[in-house]
Amino acid sequence: MSKYLLEIGTEELPAKFSHSVLDQFKSLIEFELNKKLIIYNNIVVTSTPRRIVLLLEGLVDYAEDKTVVRKGPKANSAFLNGTPTNAAIGFANSLGIDVDELEIKNTEKGDFVFGTKIEKGQSTRISLSSIIPKVVKSLQGPRFMKWGSGNIKFSRPIRWITSIYNDEILDFVFDECDPKIKISNKSKSHRLINEVLEVKNSDKFFELMKQNKVLVKRKERKEKIKSLINEASKSLNLHADLSEGLLNELTDLVEWPDLIIGKFSDEF
Repeated sequence: MSKYLLEIGTEELPAKFSHSVLDQFKSLIEFELNKKLIIYNNIVVTSTPRRIVLLLEGLVDYAEDKTVVRKGPKANSAFLNGTPTNAAIGFANSLGIDVDELEIKNTEKGDFVFGTKIEKGQSTRISLSSIIPKVVKSLQGPRFMKWGSGNIKFSRPIRWITSIYNDEILDFVFDECDPKIKISNKSKSHRLINEVLEVKNSDKFFELMKQNKVLVKRKERKEKIKSLINEASKSLNLHADLSEGLLNELTDLVEWPDLIIGKFSDEF
């Protein structure tokens, strides 16, 4: 089974969009994969203020074959005294099947000829190369913007795209950005480290990011923030006024949570 990793690197995203885009992205990907009959085990969509990440696990390399039933000409036009006419022969040829494989079925409008053909499943790599740009351009949110002289609209300017199928770059056309984006296996560290990173495969991506001060998994980041605040509050004998809304906002504002404890002089 194969894996596919996509990372859309951006300027700092609004916190609300960084969170709300997750369900939207997942739903669009699920719809497209199911439509193409691509089997998968799991879809992971997560985000930070500077990146939206998709991980597809347990992918088949080829979609399932599809059985297609087509309706053809009327039976009395397709066969004359049991002999196939040019209409029947042409219809069978259009499906790539023998005339003998045609069937006559009764419908509300009379007897018609039907043919069944098997469409071979397409390569998952080829399908993803069209699905991914379509889905990215379909994402919606408040106050989307254009940048440079490009035509694409997004929440914030897209600066890099990492696209890896197993351990190889999966290229696709995404040429409406300015400056032009090169699809690659390169990612970026935390902004303060400012390093360009080579992602050799999806298995090592999350650990590589963590080594460069980026907690990509949103749930992990959220739990760390909550833990840091609660532990510090307990040690100081304080109660943290941390609502779920505030916790979510903090989660979507930082890539590497940390805590600073300060205090005012007693005279203030």
